[in-house]
Amino acid sequence: MKKTKFLLVLIFLGLIISCGKKDSNKENLQKSVISSKGKKSKKEIQEKNSYIKKYKQYVTLSNKIHDVNKQITSYFQDAGENEKLSRNEIPGSGFSLFTPDILPNLKNTIAKTPKIEGLDEKAQRLLTALEKMKPLTDQIQYYYFNDKKYLDDNYKQGKEIHKQISAVYPEYKKSLEDFDTEMGNIQKASVQEYLQEFEKKGYFIQYNAVLIMSLGEEILTEYSRQKLYAGNVIEADISKIKPLYEKLEKALSDFKKFSTDKNQIEKEGFAFKASGGDIFRFTNMSDNFTGTVRILIKRVNEKIELEIMMAG
Repeated sequence: MKKTKFLLVLIFLGLIISCGKKDSNKENLQKSVISSKGKKSKKEIQEKNSYIKKYKQYVTLSNKIHDVNKQITSYFQDAGENEKLSRNEIPGSGFSLFTPDILPNLKNTIAKTPKIEGLDEKAQRLLTALEKMKPLTDQIQYYYFNDKKYLDDNYKQGKEIHKQISAVYPEYKKSLEDFDTEMGNIQKASVQEYLQEFEKKGYFIQYNAVLIMSLGEEILTEYSRQKLYAGNVIEADISKIKPLYEKLEKALSDFKKFSTDKNQIEKEGFAFKASGGDIFRFTNMSDNFTGTVRILIKRVNEKIELEIMMAG
C-alpha cells in the first residue's frame, strides 16, 4: 500500500518539476508550485524546487525501504518477534532487496539542503535503526540462503542472530512508522496549497493530478485502517471507500480530458507526447489503481470470492 501511494507521489512530482516540460515555459511552471501569497523571488522559487527534489528523493528511498520492509516482515512472521526462534525452519525469503546503496543514499538525502523540518529528524532515526539492522540481515542472508550453514549447526547461529535482530526490531519498526507518518503529513499539508494554486491558474492537468493523489491516499488509508488484504476484502466496509472512488473516477476522467488537450498542455508548459513521459505514466498508474478499487467494490457488493474473481 505504501509503495503504491508513494509511487503516485513520485510520478506527480515528475510532472511539476523539470521532467517533460518545454524549456520556454519552465519558469512559469516552476512558479506554479509556489504559494500565491505575494510575489516570489528567483531565490525562493529555487529553494522551493530544491525542497521538492529532496522530497522526491525521500519518496524514491521510501519505496525501496518498504520493499525491504516486506522481507523483514516476512522474516518475523516465520521466526517470531520474541528473542527465541519460534521454530527450526528457514524464516522469510532473504534480504536481497536490502542493497548496499540504500543507507548511503538516505544519509546523503538527509544532509541535503534545504532542511525539511520533522522529516529529516525522522529519517535520521530510521537511518540509525537501519544501520543496526543491516549487519544482521546480511548475516541472515548468508546463513540461510547463501552458505546454508543452518544445515551444519542445527540453527545454533540462527538462534543467536535472531536474538540480536529481535532486540533491534522494535526500534526499527517505530522509526519506520514515524517516518511514514511525517511523509504523509508533508504530503497532506501541500495538497490544499497545490489545489488552490492550480485552480486559480487554470492548470487543470496538475489540479486533477493532485486530486487523484490525495483521493488515492485517502483510499489507501482506509484500506490500512480496515486491515484489508486479498482474502478478506469481501467483508470490507465500503461506505467510506465508495464515495472516494466516485470522486477518484471523476478526477481521473477530467485528468485524461485535459491532458490530451493540446491547448491545455501548452498552457501548463508540458511538451506534448501522445505516449510516454510522466503524463502517460501517471495516467496508467492511476488507471490501474482505480481499476483495483473498482474490483474491490464489485467483490464486496456481489460477495465474489477471490477464486471466482480470478477464474472469471
